[in-house]
Amino acid sequence: MGKEYRSLEELREIVMNLNSKYYVNDLWTAREDFYHYSIEELHRAQILSALVTIKIFEGNIKESAEILEKLPVPGIPVTEYIYHSVALVLPTRSEEDFLKDIEYLEKNNLGFVKLTITAGRPTLMNGMRDFSHYGPILQEKKAEVLRVLKIMYGDNADSLYNLAQAEYQYQTNDCLSAMVKVVEQLPKLEKNGDIRILFVALCLRMQLLVVNGEVTSASSLIKDIRRRVEKQKFSELNHNLDALETKIAIYEGNYDVIKDWLDNKAPDEHSNFNLLDSYRYFIKLRCYIITGKFMAGLALCEKMRGLLNQCCRTMDLCELDVLIAIGGIKANLIEESCDALERALELAEKYKYYRLIADEGEPVLKLFNIYKKERPDSVYIPLVEKLRNMAKKTASFYPNYLISPITKDVSLTISEKEILTFLSRGLSYGEIAEESNISINTVRYHIKKIYEKLGVNSSNEAIIRAKSLKIM
Repeated sequence: MGKEYRSLEELREIVMNLNSKYYVNDLWTAREDFYHYSIEELHRAQILSALVTIKIFEGNIKESAEILEKLPVPGIPVTEYIYHSVALVLPTRSEEDFLKDIEYLEKNNLGFVKLTITAGRPTLMNGMRDFSHYGPILQEKKAEVLRVLKIMYGDNADSLYNLAQAEYQYQTNDCLSAMVKVVEQLPKLEKNGDIRILFVALCLRMQLLVVNGEVTSASSLIKDIRRRVEKQKFSELNHNLDALETKIAIYEGNYDVIKDWLDNKAPDEHSNFNLLDSYRYFIKLRCYIITGKFMAGLALCEKMRGLLNQCCRTMDLCELDVLIAIGGIKANLIEESCDALERALELAEKYKYYRLIADEGEPVLKLFNIYKKERPDSVYIPLVEKLRNMAKKTASFYPNYLISPITKDVSLTISEKEILTFLSRGLSYGEIAEESNISINTVRYHIKKIYEKLGVNSSNEAIIRAKSLKIM
């Protein structure tokens, strides 16, 4: 017996009630049902717009653009409205065409359009579309930005503008101003009741708490967000909420939470690969780094790169290359790591993605040290120094970030503990040999055993791990 597909009437029910009774995850779940019908059948049922959106989620951008052009029907104004509304989501839409779509909706007084801003990533500036390059003009063109937001989100425009500013301030390391803005908007967002916009605000607040070392408060905030989501029965947010919780666990080195997420909740990139899971893929990449699965992580990275390039997502591409560089160092691929870091630094310098890199803490500090040694004449050295100062603070808060778990009790010998103490004092192998009255080869042997027992690859990681395990 073959699969039973939803009728066109049932699919129309989903499309007509999208963002109220149904959400983008429901649309994605029903994608096979949409594919069961021809383009002509979907067009006659006035639900072809849903297929365009599904194609975008899949990363079939060229095909989605071709289908989009079939939407407007001469003499039927509603099809023009649908065309311009859906076009807003198309990531390859030029800024000029994007504004034309907005102007059409405003001119024809067709009501505001709510883009699903939390689809893919819980952020406004890099959510359904990547608006991160607009950061510098938010203040310069405030009136124009507010006008666009008003058309798109109605009464929530002011709050969204302030959230966008807060996200930009956070990336440029003005964390105090960002926190003040977020806290100011929360009462308004609570009153207006749009859980998706409130979700964006609370997620930014959580990240600000984390980078300031207040991880306990961030964990409590996650529980509060989960209660709100459950109360409003807004299941669309649960996947990203689980990923956020896992990210906090990664900072803390809470391997039980990490393992549970990997085993039961992480997306499977080998099936149903799609843009909606982009944030969760980034969390999974970090889990691959922790578990030493560099090849699996690299395969996921390259799969993501194709999708991110098509969708013009520069911020995500920056994060992707930072994680490739960190993973590459752990796999001892120095040249490849330096290349990946340079790609990330180029984007970070152009768009001011400072915290995106600095939030990686200790692993990125190690990466910077290697990069400076390998490429001392790089034009990015001043930026590396700037980011290094930011990353130091994060590193001091989270010494276990991205460090592989210890699977057995660690027991260092007296000699190994002594050598580890010498390493923490910054002594060279030769100096340690002299202090311990042993050969350099013996020093190397002991250090190799220390690394194996602690599951690390460098003296700095060994010191951090030993301190966290209270061995030192």
